[in-house]
Formats: sequence, C-alpha cells, structure tokens
Amino acid sequence: IMSEPFIFIGSYQVKPGHLEEARHRIREVSALVEEREPQLRSFHFYLDQARERVICVQIHPDAESMATHMAVIANHLATAWDWLELGSSTQQVLGVPPRVLIDYARKYDEDLITYPTFVAGFTRDVTERAVR
Repeated sequence: IMSEPFIFIGSYQVKPGHLEEARHRIREVSALVEEREPQLRSFHFYLDQARERVICVQIHPDAESMATHMAVIANHLATAWDWLELGSSTQQVLGVPPRVLIDYARKYDEDLITYPTFVAGFTRDVTERAVR
C-alpha cells in the first residue's frame, strides 16, 4: 500500500511596503527547504497579479513530511508575520493534517480548510527540472 500524498496550499497577504522583503524571505526559505528536505516532492511560491498576495504550494509524500517541514522552517515561521498580514491567510490541506499544523493554525487564527479523504490518484516519478 502506497502512503497518500499530503498537499498544502497557503495564501497570505504581504504587508504594504514589504514586497521586496517578502521576495527575499521566500527565496531564503525555498533554498533552506531545498537543502534540508529531500523528501519534499514539490515546493513553490507565486505572487498574484497585483503583487499583494503570495501563495505557497507544497506536495509532500505524506503528512509526516509536513510535520518535518514545519520543524525545519520554525525560525522562518516565527518571524513571517513581520512581513505578512496576520489573519490574512487561507490554507487548504489535502490529506489528514499533522497535529503541529492544526495547532499552528489555531494559534494564529488561520483558516485551515481540510480535505482529509484520499480517493484516487497517482504521482509520476519525473526527472527533476528546477525552476529558479
């Protein structure tokens, strides 16, 4: 039996005047994750057209990988609200979220929408093509 993937999609409002800091911090956390989390299948950030909201898309092999991820980026999480608007996030979780994510969402009053039941699907093993 294959363990089901865990997918996280989080959207956050960038504080006015903090776009360049946001870009810098996003690149920092992306480099950290790439270096320290080889299990992660995909980890990407995007800005909306107005350059006011950032979205993060993560594809983990399982929910335990998400718990590991939160530990790896703990320092980043501790200061993220310096440049992101607290209470502005929406988060969608595909799979059963680990307790650490539920607790974090509750602590910061984040909207955590969960789709816990995996029905069907597959993951292709493709050659890594990094986009920078």
